[in-house]
Amino acid sequence: MYKKILIAGCVLMSMGMLYGVNPTTGKSYASEQTTFTKPTTTKTKTVPMVSLSKYIKGVKSETKANAALEKLIIDHYDIPDEYLDLTTYYYNYVDLNADGKKEIFVIVSGPYTSGTGGDCALWISQSGKKLAIKQEFTLMNAPIIISNHKTNGVHDLVVPYYGKENQKQYKVLTSGKKGYTRVSDSKTIKSLTGTKGKAIIANDILKEVKNGKSGISLHSSKETPNTKEVDMVALPAGIKGMKASTTANASLEKLIAKEYDIPDDSLNQTTYYYNYVDLNDDGKDEIFVMINGPYTSGTGGNSALLVSESNGELHIIQRFTLINGPVIISDHKTNDVHDLIVPNYGGGAKSQYKVLTSTGASYTTVNDAKSIDTLDGVKGKAIIANDIVKEIENGQSGLTLQKR
Repeated sequence: MYKKILIAGCVLMSMGMLYGVNPTTGKSYASEQTTFTKPTTTKTKTVPMVSLSKYIKGVKSETKANAALEKLIIDHYDIPDEYLDLTTYYYNYVDLNADGKKEIFVIVSGPYTSGTGGDCALWISQSGKKLAIKQEFTLMNAPIIISNHKTNGVHDLVVPYYGKENQKQYKVLTSGKKGYTRVSDSKTIKSLTGTKGKAIIANDILKEVKNGKSGISLHSSKETPNTKEVDMVALPAGIKGMKASTTANASLEKLIAKEYDIPDDSLNQTTYYYNYVDLNDDGKDEIFVMINGPYTSGTGGNSALLVSESNGELHIIQRFTLINGPVIISDHKTNDVHDLIVPNYGGGAKSQYKVLTSTGASYTTVNDAKSIDTLDGVKGKAIIANDIVKEIENGQSGLTLQKR
């Protein structure tokens, strides 16, 4: 299993202003609070992301609890059990140093992590199951913009900053020998004009709170959040795996339901798994989504879509059938586009793999693709690398379509 990096961020100006902080120790006092309310767990209508410029793509935070990260946050900030359900966190997977190893940026908001100027942040590395803090931040607010610009090989971070009279500005955190610069020492810019990149934790948190949502709550180590996480499928040494995103995508759901003409009474029987990819290396992410359900699946596999996004709208690039996970994005390219390798079985077919190559206009179909018996010599990245059979046995089954 390859190493992961996690960045835990306690970021939220809007939430941070709810909490008082001891200026000497940095710790927050419950006695300084006026009112604490437990985050609600009621499922309500999806709230759109915050508004972003056309040059900045947004992604909402993950929705799946991370037990190991929760334990680290609790231990580091010494949060008592009685304040755990008052503390919430938001996180996303990222790759800040572009080394191909996943990182996580997590937002934590609560009486022991937040102040009037923003929230704390932790940069955390993971080796196996062990987590270790690499860097700590303060005065952070969301969304966190991962700029396309790099300093010393690491993407700059651009974060909202509220100065005198609560005037909104932005701070540009750059990487140096000792890590990122502090917010207070970073360059200030008045607008995002000219900034290009991706915004993580792009939830409209104030509206979500009003709508009955407030991130993921911390749990006592005695509790088990959700269900036990299932490991990824086993992959050869030359292929790195990535599970499907756990963040529901309302626009993608609408597209799927319309494309396959799925009636309302079959939506809850249809699940989808997706990841952001860049198959032609043009610097723009596409979405590859595999759909499982009565209107999209057969004995030989599932339907899938390759989708692009332009000006906030999704467009289908190509439709696939007979797709099974994981989907391997090979390092090898045909006509400057990465080959796709998918398992092929069921429907009486011999268990093997199909290599889908680009014609320059589209990929070959599974039926027309070259067959290989093993993954020997293949190098690349596997998306939708969930062990779906075990996840279903464990009470998990991807994201379910919702009526929109």
